[in-house]
Amino acid sequence: WRDWSSDVCSFRSIALMFFIGQFYAKNILTPIVNILRNIKRISATNLSHRLKETKGNDELAELTRTFNQMLDRLEKSFTLQKNFVHNASHELKNPLTAILGEGEIALSRKRTPEEYITTLNTIMSEAERLDQLSRNLLSLAQTDFDLSISKKEEIRIDELIWELKEYFDKTNYKDRIEIHFSILPENTDLITIKGIPSLLKIAIMNIMDNACKFSGDHKVDVTLTMDLNNIRLQITDKGIGIPETEMNNLFQPFIRASNAFKFKGSGIGLSLVHKIITMHGGTDRKS
Repeated sequence: WRDWSSDVCSFRSIALMFFIGQFYAKNILTPIVNILRNIKRISATNLSHRLKETKGNDELAELTRTFNQMLDRLEKSFTLQKNFVHNASHELKNPLTAILGEGEIALSRKRTPEEYITTLNTIMSEAERLDQLSRNLLSLAQTDFDLSISKKEEIRIDELIWELKEYFDKTNYKDRIEIHFSILPENTDLITIKGIPSLLKIAIMNIMDNACKFSGDHKVDVTLTMDLNNIRLQITDKGIGIPETEMNNLFQPFIRASNAFKFKGSGIGLSLVHKIITMHGGTDRKS
């Protein structure tokens, strides 16, 4: 009898422990199950959905906050990508429409040689605009690759600037750029950085081109200074400037200053410059 009674008590104890364990396991796992259920509902079409955050500093609360922060970054990236594709498509469509339109008008009837020349000049101008836009878009896409996996080389900044000066002297901006170097250091390491020459050339060329384009016939001053820790490149023009209220949008792609629309451009240049300089560990100074 005692053995049977003991067995019954043991069975009851085991059963009680089982149900208590089930109860606590369910309470512990329920928040995790709810998190997983909500995560499965999230896709590229509803990135605005967020997990319900709970108060506290436990692991589940921290996990929920971290996941929501990741969703914030993903939603922002998707929005930027969507806007970029939309704006890029719009910008590419404009010169293509102009080229096709000019071609159709020219072929609609016989014209004088002078009219054909005018049409061809317009087509050439739009083709050049399309070419520049395409190259900028490709460069902007190239900067999305991690600099750490790209081939880096040692670049003498002073030599790069002289190379760009020679390039601009072969264009309509001949003699517009003046170089101002302080006494160059004997230690060339002070004016040498590691990076991607093609990208840095694009960045500095864009700034020089903007400076020349927006400043009429005025000179553009390029000044290079350095110390033990920094290389400072300053490009100064006497152009139209950027309205103070629009400075916060300075590096947003496809956004142009309100006083710049009479000048040709796509609004990509400065955003491209900013990405390249940031990739190389540089900083900008808006002035």
